[in-house]
Amino acid sequence: MISTLGCLFSLSLVSEGKGHAVIMESSPKAREVLTAFLVRLVIRFNSRIVHALSRVTLLGPNSRRVILRADAKDPSPKTDRLVLRMPPVNPGTYLVQGQVLSVDGHITAGSFSFTIQPQGSDGISEGIP
Repeated sequence: MISTLGCLFSLSLVSEGKGHAVIMESSPKAREVLTAFLVRLVIRFNSRIVHALSRVTLLGPNSRRVILRADAKDPSPKTDRLVLRMPPVNPGTYLVQGQVLSVDGHITAGSFSFTIQPQGSDGISEGIP
C-alpha cells in the first residue's frame, strides 16, 4: 500500500528520477477507512523536503478545500515529513493533494484519499509515531 501511495504522490511536474521526494508512509494511508477522527495528518518522504515551499490541501465531501498547516505541537519536527493539523471534519471521503520540494530542488505533486466512517466512537487517531 505504501508503494501505491508513493506512486500516487509521484505525479510529478518534472521527469521521474533520482532525488524526488517519494512517500514512504502516511497516516492515514491511501484509501484507508477510519473509524476515528484525525488530529493530524502525517506524510513521511524518502528524502528531506523544504517545508516552507511545500503545500498540502484537503478537499472534503462538501467540495470545500482547506490548506493544511504544520502542527505546532509536533514534538520532534523532522525534515523528511510533513505533520499537518487537521481541521474539524465530518464523516465522508477526503482527498489530500500536495506538492513538495525536496532539498535538491525537485518538485513532486500528487494526491491520495481516505474515508472517515465513525461507528459510535469518539476515538482520535494521532498519526505516525
